[in-house]
Amino acid sequence: MDNLSQSSGFSAKIVEYITARGAEKLIDIDKKIDKLKASANQADQLALEQEEQKRRELVEKFKPKNWLSDAAKRAGQLQLVTHAPKYTHSDAKANGAYVTGRAGDKHDGLIDTSILSQPAIDVIGNAAALDVGKLLQLECDGEVLIEQIAKDDISALMPIAGEQQLASDWLAGLKKAIEVDKIAAHKLVKQVYWPVVNDFEAPEYHLLAPLFSSALQQEIYHTITS
Repeated sequence: MDNLSQSSGFSAKIVEYITARGAEKLIDIDKKIDKLKASANQADQLALEQEEQKRRELVEKFKPKNWLSDAAKRAGQLQLVTHAPKYTHSDAKANGAYVTGRAGDKHDGLIDTSILSQPAIDVIGNAAALDVGKLLQLECDGEVLIEQIAKDDISALMPIAGEQQLASDWLAGLKKAIEVDKIAAHKLVKQVYWPVVNDFEAPEYHLLAPLFSSALQQEIYHTITS
């Protein structure tokens, strides 16, 4: 890339990640091409042209700009979460939650997710978009990419996009991985209707749906075993 030399460490990691994924995809197709090139069979020569076309399309797909534009469209198919409903019940269809630590919070001796400065992240949703989830969990200098995205920081994307509008479009798309359009609970996460208005004729409730914090559990495990 023309401006990669001026990019941040995060930008270089993003490009490295995309390039590595493209290289993995090319291994099998390159083997097929090499085998077909060694054949004098006319049918194999036609197959060779098709495989070479597939290779050109794959190379184009994994150019960083193209791949990120596609990733931004697919990010909404998954959720990055610190609290996942599946740990309560494997068939629970509730939303997960992405909760980060808040500097300066008073905890009164309690241990909860908000004390974690960099919580472990799980990915739920469409397995076909897991590559986007891995992108958003890239780390550089103690920061995770999704943390930048959550703060509307496009600094890691700008050197690749080359223009603010494109970088902003990518950010908006990628941010959908931690945004929920409509919050959904589910009976299998052991939801509780908690009374807030004690009126027999017209009671009112808050729906409580506690979610297991995989991030907190990971931190406890790491602390005990390290």
